[in-house]
Amino acid sequence: DVNDVEEFEKTVYAMQIIGFSPEEIENTFKVMAGILRLGNIAFSAPKNNSEGAEVNSAAATDFNEACRLLGTDEEALAKALSFKTIISRSERYTSPVNVQAATDTRDSLA
Repeated sequence: DVNDVEEFEKTVYAMQIIGFSPEEIENTFKVMAGILRLGNIAFSAPKNNSEGAEVNSAAATDFNEACRLLGTDEEALAKALSFKTIISRSERYTSPVNVQAATDTRDSLA
């Protein structure tokens, strides 16, 4: 059996040994927790756009918590996950992605 408390203490001790400051240790755990929360986010198609994707309302708590832990603006992360941008020589196009593509983007990030 694995003793989670003991393993956590070993991890923190190892981070201290290699020179992580308390702030760096805290930030590392925030990023890891944010990534885990990000993995819980589900998407659904907006009412008027079956080809688009938005964060499912049931996943709002995980989404908001992931943004807080990662220090990311909620609107910016939602847009990054649910839209794609194509840049040509002279123009920039932003278009919505479907639920599967948003899920794939989330998985790539997490």
